[in-house]
Amino acid sequence: LYLGKNDLKTIEFDIDTLVELRNFSMPHNQLSILHEKLFENNKKLEIVWFDNNKIHTIAATLFDDLEHLRYVDFKNNTCMNSHFWAGEIDAMKEEIKDDCRKEWSLGFFFNLFKIKFVIVWYKKLNKKN
Repeated sequence: LYLGKNDLKTIEFDIDTLVELRNFSMPHNQLSILHEKLFENNKKLEIVWFDNNKIHTIAATLFDDLEHLRYVDFKNNTCMNSHFWAGEIDAMKEEIKDDCRKEWSLGFFFNLFKIKFVIVWYKKLNKKN
């Protein structure tokens, strides 16, 4: 299934019924987030292309149940700029956990709140002086 160069920002279509899908290709779009259930019913996937998007968040479990996966391309994305062959899939999963989940973690939002609180507190403190 090739859906490249369509300026898509999200994957809002249902690929669950494509249980025989082996090649999923969405290069040169505007994707930013890949959710964990995207390939839930596509267990036969072998090749996945997401190169040249703006992906900054990838669910850590996205590829866990894809036993036939042979190639994944994430070149030219925000959180990852690599492609991976079959022997490198486990390393890819670790890289996703390390580099592609931070922005949406609870800790990220907590730190953002702390920064906002400190800025507000600092401004109030300086108005009194």
